[in-house]
Amino acid sequence: KDGKPVAIADLAYANGADPAMVIPLLSQIDINCLAGFAAWNTAGNTIGTVVAQAAMVHLRRLNSDESDNIAVKELMEQLILRLLEDFVYQSIVRQEVRNRYDESKLSREELLTVVKENFVPEAEGYFREKGFENIFSQWEVRIENIFLPWNRTFEIGMDISLKPKH
Repeated sequence: KDGKPVAIADLAYANGADPAMVIPLLSQIDINCLAGFAAWNTAGNTIGTVVAQAAMVHLRRLNSDESDNIAVKELMEQLILRLLEDFVYQSIVRQEVRNRYDESKLSREELLTVVKENFVPEAEGYFREKGFENIFSQWEVRIENIFLPWNRTFEIGMDISLKPKH
């Protein structure tokens, strides 16, 4: 509220965000004001990502117009990607998939199908109802090209695209 940049490194758990922190956080702050967020698989990856995001925000504020559309869009892509991967996928969807399926008994195509069938509705639910709605006042978000880089549930890959709403 004081106009100072805030970045969040969620270190509560290895390999995923803390739902007890993220859900209330999303209802209390405007994600568009965050300078960084991550909850990666290790504390080192999380801290490194958040420090890099926050440093870029700081440098942008020192050296250019804060409304630099390209920089704002790139930061939002990073924040949304981290929330989708670290919170929606790792903390929710991956746990559900692993509880319901023995991934060793699924082909890579079956595993990817199961992940997509669980991930997409959950992500869309967060965008529309459970905390990310404020993003939609400014951005049109598309999740594309969902894949499992190593053909296991441990990590997910995806492309996201943002388009400003005017």
